[in-house]
Amino acid sequence: LEQRAAAGRPEFKLEYEKKHAEAIKREYLALHKVKGIETRSAETTTTDDAEAGTAKGAAELESMDSRRELESMAKSTEGNAVEAIEETKVREYYRRVTASVMSSLNQDIHGAVIDDERTFQVHMKAERFDKRSEAMFTYLQVFSACFDALAHGANDVANAVGPLSTVFLLYNGEKLGSNLDMGEWRFMILGFGGAGICLGLLLYGSQILRALGVKLAVVTPARGFCIEMGSASIVILGSYYGIPLSTTHCQVGATTGVGLLEGYKGINWWILGKSFAGWLITCVFVAFVTGILAGIGAFAPSARYPEVQFFNCSTSSRC
Repeated sequence: LEQRAAAGRPEFKLEYEKKHAEAIKREYLALHKVKGIETRSAETTTTDDAEAGTAKGAAELESMDSRRELESMAKSTEGNAVEAIEETKVREYYRRVTASVMSSLNQDIHGAVIDDERTFQVHMKAERFDKRSEAMFTYLQVFSACFDALAHGANDVANAVGPLSTVFLLYNGEKLGSNLDMGEWRFMILGFGGAGICLGLLLYGSQILRALGVKLAVVTPARGFCIEMGSASIVILGSYYGIPLSTTHCQVGATTGVGLLEGYKGINWWILGKSFAGWLITCVFVAFVTGILAGIGAFAPSARYPEVQFFNCSTSSRC
């Protein structure tokens, strides 16, 4: 048909242009995934083969496009799954941290009065003062608590950051002495100690509050004011004269003194005995652990053989 049309016969030329237009239309529709193309009956075997090839090509194109879509969907699904898992892990970690922090703040420390028989007996036999007097001491106890916090900062923070400041000064090339000046870094080092005390109170303060404020003896606003003022005064005096004291020892002693005003039954002797045993055990245990750590540093190869030096091969020219 193409040869006859090329020969110049108009009837064959018109038929050829019509069939050529239909072939172009079929290929266009096949590329755009359009099925059910209605075609005219082929007059020759060549036209049937062309239609079969076009349909096969359309099927292959459709299969390739479907495979690409599936791969794209799989990658997208996998990426979304990974993001969902990471987001779940972050949320779970945040939930655990929040629960750990809030568990100390939301605990009912006075529940120990009902749960522990010894504590219950101590509270039942304690003297009850006038409610108006106790209400007045609630405001005074705010002042005593601030004074007690000052004593803790003067004593405990200094005890905590003392080794840190020594290590820091040695790192900067200073020599050890009795009067070392931390210079401009003193506020940062003391700030670390203060932040550590606040964080410890936030996370685990409820345990000590329950032991000293509820189980050891009865602590009301009037009694608490006396306990805090007495212990804080001793700690402040010790810090002023450079005497290392334990604020915990002072607090336990002050609470015991107030409780003994009720008689020997005004003290939970089980808790007091645990406190003394804890002081003894911790002193021995801490000395043992600290000795091991100090020995590791003192007998390290670089300490015993100072002529041996280690170089970073990535930056040193001696390697």
